[in-house]
Amino acid sequence: MLFMKKGISDSRMSRCMPEPLERRVLMAAGTPVTLQFEDYPIPGGAVVARDNAGYTGRGYVDYTADNGLVEIPINGVPETGMYELTFRYANGSSSTRPLNVHSSVRPINPRLAFAPTGSWTKWGTVTVQAQLNAGDNEVSLAALGQNGPNLDSLTYRTLPSPLPEGTTVQAEAQLQIGAHFANDHPGYTGEGFIDFDADRGGFVSFGIPPRDPGIWSFEIRYANGSTSSRPLDVELDAHKQFVSRLAFPPTGGWAVWKTVKVDLAMSTGNADTFSLMSTGASGPNIDALTFRKAAAQPAVTGETQAEKARLSGARAIVGFVRGSDGGYADFTGGAGSFVEWTLDATAPTTRELTWQYSNGSGSARSLELRVNDRVVDVLSFAPTATWSSWNAVTVSVPLVAGANRVRLTAVGSDGPNLDFMQVKSVTNQR
Repeated sequence: MLFMKKGISDSRMSRCMPEPLERRVLMAAGTPVTLQFEDYPIPGGAVVARDNAGYTGRGYVDYTADNGLVEIPINGVPETGMYELTFRYANGSSSTRPLNVHSSVRPINPRLAFAPTGSWTKWGTVTVQAQLNAGDNEVSLAALGQNGPNLDSLTYRTLPSPLPEGTTVQAEAQLQIGAHFANDHPGYTGEGFIDFDADRGGFVSFGIPPRDPGIWSFEIRYANGSTSSRPLDVELDAHKQFVSRLAFPPTGGWAVWKTVKVDLAMSTGNADTFSLMSTGASGPNIDALTFRKAAAQPAVTGETQAEKARLSGARAIVGFVRGSDGGYADFTGGAGSFVEWTLDATAPTTRELTWQYSNGSGSARSLELRVNDRVVDVLSFAPTATWSSWNAVTVSVPLVAGANRVRLTAVGSDGPNLDFMQVKSVTNQR
């Protein structure tokens, strides 16, 4: 069905269907590919135009209806993964003209902002990250109740793998639901920021390209001009492999920006998504996400935080004062949930491991201790006075030369909250 604006002449309508071109474009690894919007059939509500200078190719696509729809194929994609899409456009109006951008794989951004460029002959770009499938894909851009910008071209390329250190992704270019693009508070980077609408269920989802396995640090740049913390839940990938809750304390004003950091264990090098979700109150304003490889885990002596260990069926609670380092690991998945550390030893040795924990349940909670997949003990974590009171359990374990996996697994029910594991040398070893 065509979405044609009433009164469009046959001659203008014919411009919606340019001469067929070869639509298959093969991408060499890492090489940008540019596609011209005017080279492909237009479903309706837009036409090919050439009356504003500065375009590339044979022209550009001009939305003529409030429900106009533009589609562009991305064919010959070499492999499934995260790609960078850059739209070249012009918006000579005085207000942002958003489009609902969707791929044949999944939504990209239901309200991608195309900010004013200053005039219809001045061209800008908007860049997003999107998952594409190997082979043929299609990207659609639908108007949202008003005319869209003029679209000149789409350039896409593979994202580098492994991910370079200190990569920053702008929040306003990501998929969001129950949140919207805004730029009414200064100090943001990029084109603007994301403002949460929904008290529960609103989210912004960042595409994370392939990267090296290990511990990665995620830094969220935000503003919170309210007088209380606005926590958000963190979901890593679409299958909820890891969930964390982050506190976003007041920053002193909506134009004052700060960062919150969380370290997450990334077990594979596949593409992922990092989502921030509102939890019952409106969230902070989110500007950008920066991620980099975290510092290595401590060796055979020292203290390592439980919320920064590898977690399964447990979540990291970060930014709350109940843990000594502002965080702890909370067992939420019942029996089989675990927290795992990796300790390196230069030679076979014995080390004393101490876990600081809280257990406000009123009854003991057991955790099975495994070292290098061998059951060493089943530890009992007695009740503490409250969930804000902390106690400790200590045990000595043998370590082999090289990497050692130390895992605590819930037995029968949820485990206690774990703050950190302390590693000490055992005195008088023989």
